[in-house]
Amino acid sequence: MKRIILLSLIALLVLPVLVQARVTYLSEEEYKDLKKKERLVYWENLENDLAELQQRKADAIANQEKYSATIEELNAKMVPVKTEYDKVHAEILAFLGITEADFASIMKKIKYFNGEITNWDELTDKELWNTKKAVRALVVEYNDYRGTKYGKVPDFRKDFSDLDNRII
Repeated sequence: MKRIILLSLIALLVLPVLVQARVTYLSEEEYKDLKKKERLVYWENLENDLAELQQRKADAIANQEKYSATIEELNAKMVPVKTEYDKVHAEILAFLGITEADFASIMKKIKYFNGEITNWDELTDKELWNTKKAVRALVVEYNDYRGTKYGKVPDFRKDFSDLDNRII
């Protein structure tokens, strides 16, 4: 039992090293210094390495074809899911009463809030203190806007969450 465990541990440690071994080529001078038996062993090793690499290439090509077929199959399965998502998304926007124009205005308003906060980040403490009324007014404006139906659009949940974190 101990021998089996010892052999398996040795195999576990040595096998990855052998698998990752690279083909080493001898220089012309080194090759000339080899004896006949060593040359035969060298060529045998090169042929074995070539056979292994050709097998790896064949396996990779076979896997590529298999994976390509799987990707196409999954893309075909994804079409109904995307259709269902678009339908549910349209229902949510209709329920909230959001149009495409509203969608664009929400994006514009989020950019506006982000721009203002970025401007605050660049101010010194004294300048920020002098603009505290504008800061408070913008926070109130943001909170009011966040409470409207526009703040409930799922597409902008992350944007509003980021703004919440930046304002706090």
